[in-house]
Amino acid sequence: MKLILVVSISITLVSCNISESREEYFTRLTGLEIIESIDLTSESEDYLFNGDGHTSLIFQTSEKQIKRWISNTPPWSLSEWKRGIVDFEIGLHTNFGIPQSDISITTINDSTFYSGSEKMISILTDRDNYYSYDERCCSESNNDLRFHNGTLLLINPNSKTVYLSIWDN
Repeated sequence: MKLILVVSISITLVSCNISESREEYFTRLTGLEIIESIDLTSESEDYLFNGDGHTSLIFQTSEKQIKRWISNTPPWSLSEWKRGIVDFEIGLHTNFGIPQSDISITTINDSTFYSGSEKMISILTDRDNYYSYDERCCSESNNDLRFHNGTLLLINPNSKTVYLSIWDN
């Protein structure tokens, strides 16, 4: 008599389920409903088996949809949208899946700025940005690990572009 043993391994990724559309995934993560069409520019997922990694979506949508989102309360714990340049401690952890997007934070005298990838600097420093974030690890009590794990939603009304970044380090 032969005995056959079947072993099943399940790996859960941060990204959407096979049956979930990108729109449903975005709504599940942000609570913002997509009712207008979107034009997906980029999506990426780069996770290692130990759980470290990054997922991102970049898409364009209508001015009407963007106005509806930014005129309401942002996702997660912020009471209002943040505007302009993305806080350095947040921007440092994201890359939106853009190739060669390494950035760093440089301080000279009393001036702090992003340095590195011009594309990322352009995205993160646009003064017309609206953004919200979720810090999933490690609160202000441990400054060495601020934004170790987090989510950033950045909306640029001028380009009608939406950037969503989820990272776990």
